[in-house]
Amino acid sequence: MKKRLRETGQRLHALAHSTRGRNVCTFLVFLVIAAIFWNVVALNDEMQQEFEVPLELVGVPDDIVLISLPPSTVSVSVRDKGTSLLRYSFGELPVLKIQYKDFANNGRRLSMGETQFVGAVRSFFGQGASVSGVKPDSLSLPYTKHQGVVKHIKVVSDVTTAPQYVLSGPLVPAVDTVRVYSQRAIPRSITLSRLSL
Repeated sequence: MKKRLRETGQRLHALAHSTRGRNVCTFLVFLVIAAIFWNVVALNDEMQQEFEVPLELVGVPDDIVLISLPPSTVSVSVRDKGTSLLRYSFGELPVLKIQYKDFANNGRRLSMGETQFVGAVRSFFGQGASVSGVKPDSLSLPYTKHQGVVKHIKVVSDVTTAPQYVLSGPLVPAVDTVRVYSQRAIPRSITLSRLSL
């Protein structure tokens, strides 16, 4: 085995130092250089790409509870030079932070219209980028200042097992209580509907 490897190495060494071998090596070097230049030129052209941008709502006062949370990501279609998009493709996308004070507040709902929200996304990607699509294109988040009502969870179920399996003990929920919030005050006597499994 070692003898074969040594013979193969000697053949390759002889081939690399021959006229044909030098020509092949020169060709491969210029091929790599041409590929690098082609990539640089291609990256200077405008490209369009979709990104899932992480979204975070910041500066929310402690006395406000959001009933519907904002989406965790925003789907954005961006058109820009390839070199600019490359850093977003291979690097970790920064978080798009939306300030609470930028929302319109009508007393029960925080809302940010399409113009304002898309504008915030555009400024996130910079002046040279063109944003052609944002999903969702606006935000509307109901909230409350009322304290929630704590309710206990009771599992009502009718469970059967497959043959050769046994159910061991009653079903117990991982969380035994929930806190219920609403835009209007919730009476403490409220009962939650049961979910049958």
